[in-house]
Amino acid sequence: MRNFPTTILALLLIPITVVAGGGVGDTGGDSFSVTKKENDAAKLIEEGIVYIQDIKYEEAIECFDAAIEIKDIETSAWFNKGIALYKLERYEEAAASYHKVTILDKNDMHAWLNEGASLYMLSRFEEAIERFDKAIELDPLHGKAYLMKGRCLKALGFPEEAGEYFLKAEELGERVEI
Repeated sequence: MRNFPTTILALLLIPITVVAGGGVGDTGGDSFSVTKKENDAAKLIEEGIVYIQDIKYEEAIECFDAAIEIKDIETSAWFNKGIALYKLERYEEAAASYHKVTILDKNDMHAWLNEGASLYMLSRFEEAIERFDKAIELDPLHGKAYLMKGRCLKALGFPEEAGEYFLKAEELGERVEI
């Protein structure tokens, strides 16, 4: 499968990698038709990424949904759909989209992080902390996960514990604004 350039978008205060291509699992079936379908899905994802860059989130979602219909295990379609949904402040749907990525790829740190950010925006702090913990487990040097866990702990009324996570985030180069 052709690899597309990766683009960085901002989500909350978390750098988000827009992912093109990828997916997991065995597609099975005739290799020519499978390849054509995969190419169709990849083209739709690429088009959706362009729509995100052009701040046309509804159109992006349509592209990602069409790619998902072709290839439901396409993690980049689910991930980028989450970005578009988040930008539209549809946090519940964004969290569900990122959750689908974590089911397909339990090691996708950015999906765990973004699902946590979506849950944070819904004030579902305990659930968000679980996602940030998984992101930290997968990449203990990713400062945003510590920062966001600290924000959740602060919101839950644990300022001392939050301070520990803010300090760790700063050590890892994050700018902490409380």
